[in-house]
Amino acid sequence: MVEAHHVAKRDSGEAYHFHPRAVAFNLIVEFGIKDENMICAALLHDIIEDAPLTREFIVQEFNEDIADLVDGVTKLSKALGEARGRENLKKINCGLGPRPMGSDS
Repeated sequence: MVEAHHVAKRDSGEAYHFHPRAVAFNLIVEFGIKDENMICAALLHDIIEDAPLTREFIVQEFNEDIADLVDGVTKLSKALGEARGRENLKKINCGLGPRPMGSDS
């Protein structure tokens, strides 16, 4: 992750690799997420957009589930524009959570 974002900077001038770490931290601390695939996907969530890495790379280096999560967040980000804030994390968390049996949505 750090290698993929090694020269990227946020608007604040902070090294970009702090952002995915903060997202993963928030999933763990704020939302109690303990699922390793979700935490890994949080760390990788901007890789496809911001680095010359592909979904196939994520499948090869990690697994299909993580690639699906990263791909889903990438598509969601493109659809929503630059979604920011805790409210968006809550929406994403709710959307990725388990569905009741018999639920079609």
